[in-house]
Amino acid sequence: MNSVSRRIYIFIILLFVVGHNQITFSNQTKYWIFFNDKHSNRIANITHNAMVRRELRGTIKSLSKLDIYPNENYIDSLKKAGLTLHQQSRWLNAVSVSGESARLALIKDFYFVKGIQPVATFTGKRIKTEDYKMQPWHTLTTGLDYGFSYNQLHMCQIDSLHSLGYSGKGVYVGMMDTGYDLNHFAFQRILESGRLIATHDFINGDDDVSDYGDFQQEHGTAVFSIIGGFDEGNLIGASYNANFILGKTEIVDDEIQGEEDNWVAAIEWMEALGVDVISSSLGYIDWYDTSQLDGNTAVITVVADIAASFGVVVVNAAGNERNSSWGRIIPPADGDSVIAVGGVTSTGQLYSQSSPGPTSDGRIKPDIMAQALGVWGAYYSSDGYRTFSGTSLSTPIIAGGLALILEAHPDWSLDKLYNSLRLTASNADVPDNDMGWGIARMFDMFAVDGYFIVVEPTGIVNQKDTVEIAVALFDSLSSPGGNHDIRVTLLAGTAELIGMPVPDGPDTLTQSVYFPFPGIQKLEFYDRVSQLSKVIEILVYGAMDIEFAAVPNPARDSVVFLFELPHQTETEISVFTPSGEKIVLLKVPSEQTTRGKNRKSWNAKNNSGGKIASGIYIGYLKTAFGCQTTKFAFVK
Repeated sequence: MNSVSRRIYIFIILLFVVGHNQITFSNQTKYWIFFNDKHSNRIANITHNAMVRRELRGTIKSLSKLDIYPNENYIDSLKKAGLTLHQQSRWLNAVSVSGESARLALIKDFYFVKGIQPVATFTGKRIKTEDYKMQPWHTLTTGLDYGFSYNQLHMCQIDSLHSLGYSGKGVYVGMMDTGYDLNHFAFQRILESGRLIATHDFINGDDDVSDYGDFQQEHGTAVFSIIGGFDEGNLIGASYNANFILGKTEIVDDEIQGEEDNWVAAIEWMEALGVDVISSSLGYIDWYDTSQLDGNTAVITVVADIAASFGVVVVNAAGNERNSSWGRIIPPADGDSVIAVGGVTSTGQLYSQSSPGPTSDGRIKPDIMAQALGVWGAYYSSDGYRTFSGTSLSTPIIAGGLALILEAHPDWSLDKLYNSLRLTASNADVPDNDMGWGIARMFDMFAVDGYFIVVEPTGIVNQKDTVEIAVALFDSLSSPGGNHDIRVTLLAGTAELIGMPVPDGPDTLTQSVYFPFPGIQKLEFYDRVSQLSKVIEILVYGAMDIEFAAVPNPARDSVVFLFELPHQTETEISVFTPSGEKIVLLKVPSEQTTRGKNRKSWNAKNNSGGKIASGIYIGYLKTAFGCQTTKFAFVK
């Protein structure tokens, strides 16, 4: 990968030439205004998750000038000149604006303006809803019923990773698309488990990405379901247990109308929130031409490469332009740090509309392939499912598969990730500009340096038990054995490791663990050879005295339950009347508890949302360490 500084340097030179020598203003809706310098004290709020990812996989590992917003004084000057501000970009040190052509022509001579160019757009069809004859694919190997979504995942070996227990857990996936029907049953598990981390509409400037009542939702709903949906018997997404960040960046009327400044704003927002993988089924070609597909010219390509420098895996559709006048991949798929996804049929043949390469500087594109014809996804208008076609649909399959790889291999660099993806694909020996390196083989990628399976305890583990945990070893060809260096670490709980893993036959290791106290125990198994990590959780049962109280007592408007835990654990608090009628059930996930003192507030409303009556109530606390009750009064 080229350095970020080189990309930005080349990009700014091009901007200068375009901005000052060739720009003519027309009815173009928006323009980019690039500034000479920043001189700003406004620094973006970069989350802890983002800093951890930067340190783990980024070439830029800390805060930098790229995290500073453009100068507010410059922006104010543009507003005073009669221009309307749309988006700000920290990474480009630029803003997008609209206004009368005379006003735009005037500001090009402002001392702080480096260059001006149109905001690229795309207008057209990105997705096809169609009647496609599906084969009744099913599998029982993972215990999951994939329904008609089986083939699209099986083709890329994603179901094999599911069978090992990988589902995207803990990985943050960002999506930029049209609206999303979040009421669709396919997304119920995401919402109920709190894994929809953030949403934002970059068209209307609010956090509502649904826009119910129109077909704005169609494209985004289908794409989101293919990566994150879960409805057994109907559809299972590639990384159905991941965390999600949704951005709405496209307008849908009869056709999709996209503008690259919304995409830029969305990717900067997601990076700051800690996203690991971005799935983008979008691209922008109006204003550019194919000679500029060099990885350094298109605004979104430059921005996508900067995101990769922060350690973000950027996965983008190659496009459906094979038979159009454009005829090539679409930006940002030309980026050398962007995984460009092409499409194949359900039998692995080239999808007739999948955009080919190469880039204008001769690099092979697309990078990787997945099913794009007859892909099964959620349909917004019926709470049902149907087939869709286009590289918009192959993209989330690859992005979801890579979320599984990051769950398994969080220490892999982007170079390791990209190289392993390409070199284990079906066309790796003879990559070309139609199929790239071929259809992804995610299991082969996962096992490229060998792998192991932790055989978790199946029975109940009680306090003071000693358990032997077996680790089965495999090489890169899935044969027993291989070169491994397994280490075990206690991440949470009170478990005591008895020595190191010891051989138990030629292809198995055994780790002895003693559990002196109850509670959730987290153990990490890490292979220093393959950099493969697996975390398991074991719930140890037992009984301990638990402190539990309700304050104030009597309570008037709300109740706070206080309880003390020896370690983190999932907790339930129920409230009963003296006659035994359950008023409410409050669940506290393990990650929201802490060792020591805890508190849970309750608004004194029952399960139906009504305020409870004055009287005496009984609180019941249930934990892995034991149960406890408390009595309190409530007065309206």
